[in-house]
Amino acid sequence: MSNSKPVFGYHGLRGKFWLENSFHTSKIAQPIRFQLAYLGVDYVDKQYPLTQEGAEEWAQEKEHHGLDFPNLPYWKDGEVNMTESRAILKFLARTEGGGKLIPTDARSLVNAEMVEGLLWDVWYGLIWRCYLDSEDMINALARCPPKLEVLNKFLGNKKWVLGDQISYVDFMLYEILHQYSLYDPKYLSPCGALLKLKANFEELPAIKKYMASPEYIAAPCFHPMYAKHKVVGLTC
Repeated sequence: MSNSKPVFGYHGLRGKFWLENSFHTSKIAQPIRFQLAYLGVDYVDKQYPLTQEGAEEWAQEKEHHGLDFPNLPYWKDGEVNMTESRAILKFLARTEGGGKLIPTDARSLVNAEMVEGLLWDVWYGLIWRCYLDSEDMINALARCPPKLEVLNKFLGNKKWVLGDQISYVDFMLYEILHQYSLYDPKYLSPCGALLKLKANFEELPAIKKYMASPEYIAAPCFHPMYAKHKVVGLTC
């Protein structure tokens, strides 16, 4: 196996890349970067610029990375060459840090994967709102999504989604809470338990160190060239 560092490849932004009138909808990166920082993994963060040149660079490279399903993000580590955001997130949870970010019992794994699916639905509401800026999406996000309110109730007094032990799904959840807070600072005010989890995450020593480093991408979350709804930090 090569002694070189693993490589994580994505655009130079936190969240989803979108090209209108196409099926090119690359995935979510920031939870993976947070997880790598938390686990102390030494890796190369390959960022493709948010320019036509960056798009052309990836187009020229994509068939030459040994990927079965060429896409961004990708993770390359020795004989492991993989794509798809959630697959990468969960692979790293299983294989790095002694597997401490993956649930170890059936009930916890069920809960984590149920919340994972719920979060994907909630996330896409904000993604569509920012990229399409349609009246339907504006109306759909006029109030806190009911699924977040249900998750807030499920969380209750727990520190993390599964209780006292942080898991991969908390990294997804934090990024969603961060993005909704950028969209509207008061948006999550009905969800005190979720806001407490967000604060807990930001106080983790490894996360605080990463967020203070030059490697941290503070903004944007979505591609400013294609997002029609402009919000500082979120889309511009």
